[in-house]
Amino acid sequence: MDPQKFYQFFKYSIYILILFNVIYFTVEDYFASAHTFKNGVSLANIGNAFSASVDSFAWYILLMTFELETYILEDDELSDKKKILFNVVVAVCYFFILLAFVGYIEKLIMVYDFELAHITDLCAIVGSDISLALDLDEYAPLVAENCANVSGQIYFNSATSIYADHTILKQMKQLSLIDVVNALTWLVIVLVLQIEVFLQLRGHLSSYMYKVNSMIKFVAYFVLLFACVYWAYMGDGIGFWDAILWLGAFIFIELNIFQWRQEEEAEAEAEAEAEAEENKALLL
Repeated sequence: MDPQKFYQFFKYSIYILILFNVIYFTVEDYFASAHTFKNGVSLANIGNAFSASVDSFAWYILLMTFELETYILEDDELSDKKKILFNVVVAVCYFFILLAFVGYIEKLIMVYDFELAHITDLCAIVGSDISLALDLDEYAPLVAENCANVSGQIYFNSATSIYADHTILKQMKQLSLIDVVNALTWLVIVLVLQIEVFLQLRGHLSSYMYKVNSMIKFVAYFVLLFACVYWAYMGDGIGFWDAILWLGAFIFIELNIFQWRQEEEAEAEAEAEAEAEENKALLL
């Protein structure tokens, strides 16, 4: 297979795998919301109840706009109307990304609202409308089959009627915190990328600005890599897998911008040489 074709095949395979993850998180959030919002999810709670799926879907649309702007569409194909359309789509994506970010913060607050319960035997309250936390986004009704698995100190969240043991609650706190850090870091990266694309489209992306942006993104990507390692260490396989895919996807966007910038610089250099040759011919 031609190397360029293989490169494109690999890139779009990553994009498709991310889409599968978006679907997975939507299903996971749907089932988790039945336990965290027993009275139903209102519009005000969508960001909290569906933080992972809303976040993933908005980021996916944003990823596609970056791919269109930095690779698929030529500069002369980006008319003013298309630019306005892109700006509207990007603005909507940012709204939902920020909504999801607030949801991550609310989930972190919810996890830290667990208090030490006075009950020592959960099997004594089986049959009531109570849920048991199995993971940060995984819950189950409290039944005879799982109540005996809870050991040690037991914690309770009165707002959601969810119980959790010490080990699970500790993991939930750590994972919810890393979710907030991860989401904030991605916001920094996409802001820097958006600035680069905006300036590149207008021919104002200087070498100095490009280097500064690259340094900021290097630090941010290092934080994201740390989050990947942490999810792997915590045994969160889907979190690790999803983070790796997103890192790969945005590396492709970075390569698109790098290639785009090289082409622009080559064209500018060729035009300068042609102009210099023309001036030299006039002088002769």
